[in-house]
Amino acid sequence: MPIRIVADSACDLPQALVEQYGIAVVPLFINFPDHGYLDGVEMTREEFYERLPTSNPLPPRPRRIPICFVRPMAG
Repeated sequence: MPIRIVADSACDLPQALVEQYGIAVVPLFINFPDHGYLDGVEMTREEFYERLPTSNPLPPRPRRIPICFVRPMAG
């Protein structure tokens, strides 16, 4: 059985490392007051940090949804 590394997008691994080792990165949901985004898919880190100072309230800590990790682990 092959071994896979699966991480959530909060790990902020460099893209080169993700590609080199075939790491599956599962995006977290970032919920701003006006809209929710998939981290790294619908919103970049730069966009997140640009919006953060003016967000009221601040986005809550992202939740990890277990089912989102099933597909990457299955290969």
